[in-house]
Order: sequence, then C-alpha cells, then structure tokens
Amino acid sequence: MKDSSTSIPLQCAPIIPIAISFLLYMFLIPIYTCFLIYRAIVILIWKLARPDLDSIVSDYDAIFTPSKPGKASAFIVLCLVVDGEISATRIREMFQERVTHFRNSTGELIFRKLFQTSTTFLGYMFRKTDTEFRLENHIRNYDYHKTSKIPKPSDDKTVQQTLAGLTTAPWNPNRSPWELLVASDYNGHQTLLIFRIDHILCDVYSLIELFRVLFQSPFSTPEMKRNNRSLSTWDKLGVILTLPYEMTTVLPIIWRGRTLAPFDPTVKPLCHTSKNVPIGTIKAIKKKYNVEFATIMHSATNAALQHALEVVGKKAPRDMDIGTVTPLPGHPEGLCNHWISFLTEYPCQSDTSVERLYRTERVIKKNESSPFCLAFTYSLCLVTKLPVRIVRTLLACTYARVPSLAVSSFPTSTSREYIDGLEVVDAYPSGCVTTGIGMEVTSWGVNNRQRTTFWACENILKSPVAPGTLSNFYMEDIEELYGHENLKVKKDARIFPLSKSAESYLPASSFK
Repeated sequence: MKDSSTSIPLQCAPIIPIAISFLLYMFLIPIYTCFLIYRAIVILIWKLARPDLDSIVSDYDAIFTPSKPGKASAFIVLCLVVDGEISATRIREMFQERVTHFRNSTGELIFRKLFQTSTTFLGYMFRKTDTEFRLENHIRNYDYHKTSKIPKPSDDKTVQQTLAGLTTAPWNPNRSPWELLVASDYNGHQTLLIFRIDHILCDVYSLIELFRVLFQSPFSTPEMKRNNRSLSTWDKLGVILTLPYEMTTVLPIIWRGRTLAPFDPTVKPLCHTSKNVPIGTIKAIKKKYNVEFATIMHSATNAALQHALEVVGKKAPRDMDIGTVTPLPGHPEGLCNHWISFLTEYPCQSDTSVERLYRTERVIKKNESSPFCLAFTYSLCLVTKLPVRIVRTLLACTYARVPSLAVSSFPTSTSREYIDGLEVVDAYPSGCVTTGIGMEVTSWGVNNRQRTTFWACENILKSPVAPGTLSNFYMEDIEELYGHENLKVKKDARIFPLSKSAESYLPASSFK
C-alpha cells in the first residue's frame, strides 16, 4: 500500500484527500441516509409488531450474518486439554449454576446470546430467545464421528484432523450456534474440551471471559497495548473528513488480487498446528531485535508460506495480502465482537528471517500511525447499518479478490488454569472464514505457552500440501530468530531502514 504523501507535495497532502473525500461524500451520503431512514422504520415496526424479537444484530456481529440457515460465515474453535477426566454432565451442572443466570450490574444476562437464535425481518437480522433451549444439545459428548464422519480426537495428531472438519460443520438452524464437545480418553487419561462457536456471537476475548465464569479459573491475559491510541477531537475529525479517500488507498491491493487460492467448499480443509512455543521465547526475540510481539507472529507466518511455496515449486511474492484482526482494549463484558481489522501487505519473500522481521516491523509501525486502519474500521461500522443482503454482497465482492489469508493473534494466559480441580495442560486454537478467504492463522494458548494453527483449504498453495508443512516451517523461523546471532542481512534502505535501536541488536559482520 503506497503512502500518498510520497507523490504529493507536503502542503497539498491534506487538501487533496479532503477534496476527494468531499466528492465521494456528496455521492454516498444521500444513498446511505436513505438506508438509515429505512433501518429506523424497520426498528419501529419491530418494536410495535414483533415482540418475539429481542434485538437487532448490529455492529461487527452483522458482518458474520449467514447466507443460508445453519451455514456460518466464520467459526472460532478453542480446545482445552484437561489432565484427568471430566464429564459433559458435570460441565452442564457448572454452566447451569454459573452462567445461565449470570447478570451484570443492571440486571441483564451477560451471556444472553447463548440462549438465542436469529431470523431475518424486513432485510435485517434479529435475535430471538430459543424457547426450546436444552443444554444437552449444546454441551455433550463428542458425537461428530457418528454424525459427520469427523474423527474423534485421541492425540495431538488426530486433533488437527478434528479441527479441520469442525470448522466447517453446519449448525442446526433452529438452535443457537455454539457447542462444547467433551472428548474423553484423550492421550489416554486426559479430556479434550472443544468449544465451537459462530463468530456472529462473539470474539475470542468474549470466550475467554466465558471460560473465567464457567470454569472459575483466572485466564489472566496481558493488557492490550496495541491499538490503544488517544485521539483528540481534531484527530477524529481528520479521519472522518478523509475516510473515503483513505479507503481508496486499498484499491491497488484489491486490483492485484490474492496470491493464494480462495476458499473452496468442495475441497477438504486441513489444519497444521505448531508445537507449543514458550512466551519467554517470543519475548526474547522481541527484546533481541527490538520489535513488537505482532511483528514476530506475522513474520513467522509469512516465512512458513514462503518456504511452503518453494517446496511446491512456486515463487513466493515479495509481499502477501493479509487481513489482520487484533483485539481492542477495554473489551465490554459479555459476548460481542470488539476488535479492529484492516487489509494490508506484509513482507513474504526474503533472503533471511531477520530481513523479513524488520520489514514487517516497518509495516506494523506504519499501521499503528496510519489513519487508514481507523478509516477501515469506521467504514466497517458504517456498512453494518445496511441490510444484511447488501452487507454480504459488499463483503463477497472484496473477498472475491483479497485477502489471501487472515491472521489473528491473541494474548496467551499467564496463569495456571484449572477446571473442577483438574489442570488445563494444553490448548489448541483454530478458526476459519468461509466467505472467500482460503486460510486463517490463529495464535493462542494457556499458561505462558502458545500454539499457532494454520487452517486452510488443501489447495491453498494450488498444489498438495504435506501434513505439518506450514506449522513446521513456522517453528523453524521462530527457532532461527531465537537461536542464531550471526544472520546476514542486506543493508538496503529500500528493503528496511534499521533504526539505531534495531541496528544495535545485529553484529557488524551481518552487513555487507
């Protein structure tokens, strides 16, 4: 994504974006206003004529409205490995006691969405209470090996096959789209708890809060520091005035199209899950090269893609188009989607891991200060006010070309977790978007250990992908950054201009 200030005189830079935005606003505002008026009329009719409907699906939730009943546009799957045996019956008892009637200070049910279904009314999606809700339908022993031929997980290898299948399994359209599956005899004497949920209900942070309440375990996570910008009134006004222009800066990425294959529902999905990485290792890399945590995740992900493409005989692109999703600080209580997302390009093809790392750091830093990220987020919020069919159409047009993959990295818990007195010894994250994106990379973990899962269609590289390829290359890059001191790096300002602090972490012999 090009920086518009590089080709426009400094004194003209603020004027041109505002002028272009003004012209676009003149065209878009009358159309958008008509939809807002129609939405207000729908809400009025709902309140007068449909008392069975609880609330309208709004904000980021509206991005994930399904195109067909029972077919989710995005899934989240989090697995917890418990050292011992725990039954579905016991978890249902904990849920009934701790979650079902859990309310906030105003008396509202915190996790109300878990007891609701959805329906379309006059072009908008609404939630309504499931009058036939039964906890046995949602918290139960693992049964997909009987109903959908998805194998029951028994160890680290089979759990990846299970995750690959579960992330696209359909929902019962008459029930709330979530379930907690209990797989006993995992690794012999352990229990695997698989929490699968439709992204329309919430994000990962909401699930972590649910875990705290349901299991009464701390699930302590570091406070979010990224995306915690303090904006003045003038800053916010500037973003609003230039919003349409900022959105046009993503057009070159969309025009070029995706590098990897798109999502194909007829192709079998795969899951490559990395080994556990101690958070201390990531922190050591962060300190060694003076980069951000997210920089390491993105850089290692693209390193895996570069090497995997080379294995199948393809040339990796210099940059990879990626949709990034990161949580926002101050997450509201209950179930919601509270994050910032944007589309950009991150370095992929590089001569060394360190070169890629610093080029990635440049992109991360630029995104943190660029108004584009805020503009992208505001634009998504505006889009969610439109009828669901229009929202789906706009997203489908974008997903038809980009991004090649989506990356989500969530803070690992720093505490030891227990469920009914049994220690949580491991965790597996996964997720997928079924509306065009062919790969989702998700990082999360417990007790200061993190796993990264590559979920993808098997044709994502347009060639067969051997089991473990992506996760193995990912681990190799992490290990290389952590263990090698004398990597050679090209000193080229066009590739990555090193700051004084970054340059100090590399020996003089690294430069030619």
